[in-house]
Amino acid sequence: MNEKDPKTAGWIKLEVTPDSMRAYISVVPPETPEGEWPTVAMAKELLKKEGITYGLKEEEIVRAVEQRSQSQVLVAEGEAPVSGEDAKLMFLFPTEKQDVFVKELEDGRVDFREVSTIHNVRANDVLVIKTPATPGTPGRDVRNREIRPKPGKDKSLVMGKNVAWSSDGLSVIATAPGEPTLAGNRISVFSVHEVPGGVNFRSGNIDFLGNVIIKGNVESGFSVKAEGDVTVYGNVEAALIVSGGNVKVTGGIVGQDKSEIRCAGSLSTIYIERATVEAGGDVQVRDAIMHSRVSAAGNILMTGRKGLIVGGLCRANELVDAKTLGSRLGTVTEIEVGVNPGLRAELAQLEEELRKNAANLDNAQKALNILDREGSYNHPQRREMRDKLETTVKALSSTVREQEKRRGEILQELQSRIAEKGRVKVKETIYPGVRITIGKATRIIKDEIQYATFAYEGGEVVIQSYR
Repeated sequence: MNEKDPKTAGWIKLEVTPDSMRAYISVVPPETPEGEWPTVAMAKELLKKEGITYGLKEEEIVRAVEQRSQSQVLVAEGEAPVSGEDAKLMFLFPTEKQDVFVKELEDGRVDFREVSTIHNVRANDVLVIKTPATPGTPGRDVRNREIRPKPGKDKSLVMGKNVAWSSDGLSVIATAPGEPTLAGNRISVFSVHEVPGGVNFRSGNIDFLGNVIIKGNVESGFSVKAEGDVTVYGNVEAALIVSGGNVKVTGGIVGQDKSEIRCAGSLSTIYIERATVEAGGDVQVRDAIMHSRVSAAGNILMTGRKGLIVGGLCRANELVDAKTLGSRLGTVTEIEVGVNPGLRAELAQLEEELRKNAANLDNAQKALNILDREGSYNHPQRREMRDKLETTVKALSSTVREQEKRRGEILQELQSRIAEKGRVKVKETIYPGVRITIGKATRIIKDEIQYATFAYEGGEVVIQSYR
């Protein structure tokens, strides 16, 4: 665009780019040497008239006019818009299959059972943190008109099972414990972890916050820990299973005296052989319990045609119901009912600790008495020794008193429960060598007995008719 002053031979030439982001001026000289040159004021008036008001470069305007520049000089420049940033999703769990790695032991060896393959989350754990898309920053052209930016693109996720957006929409939260997964753009937390092919060197040990389903055997030397139920479609060998729920083994438990199963709920299986089982509910076994230690806070129920318990120790809070106890060979078989096995275990541990603490207290008291008889505490070391002994005696005395109190409470509870519910029912035969304890009373079977119920009466274990 050109503007010519009729009073001067020289004039200012203005050019604006098509996007109105830059404006340039140049000086057109007068036609004759005597002609007048344009002034700075003329240049500014021209820019104002054409609406060039944003991004003016005052110094460049002055320089272009004073130096009579015939080349284009940039005298106004707009501000380009800044595009918005796309939304970002930061996943706090592995979204792709993890490389298997093994645990290195202190001596440099590796434990191939400790394979890390499961990522556990609890309810209310954050799974994804979202950074929202930004709208961008507007720009302005040299005519001071706003230029809208390109906003960032949003990113979304499809909510699957046990997940939800937080109230502010900036994070994804687990609503239940389990294993998080991402399939496409669908995020879920599965409360069941399936192990195909069994627990072995390929799967490694299992440690999961939900339920675990094992489609095979749990092999010797491996462990399965779950806060929910554990279902094994196979056998359990010399392995460890710890469950916060129920345990179901569709095969059998072959412990080799090394298997241990602990569950807060009930356990069911076909047979238990040379294993240790502790259940917070019932233990239901179809065929046999052989040479094992089985404790149930509920009942021990032999549900199949064989229904045999032989060897080892079986403890139940209320009832042991079997078809056969012991064997013709006189195998020592112990049955205890009428008391929560947990109380018995606590009592046994408490009495052991009480014995040790009482012995330590006696020794500390004797040493303190010797120092007191000798007197002469002028030496700092002797005074320090006496102070330490006195502190030890006070601490041990307090501990022993508390332990004796707790022991009395347990013994009272044991005694009060004896006549309430404890029963041992034998549908077919109980052989000599079986030892039955109900509460604090014990009876050793010396003759073969059939179709009997054992109960507590008058301070001893009595035989009643099977019912």
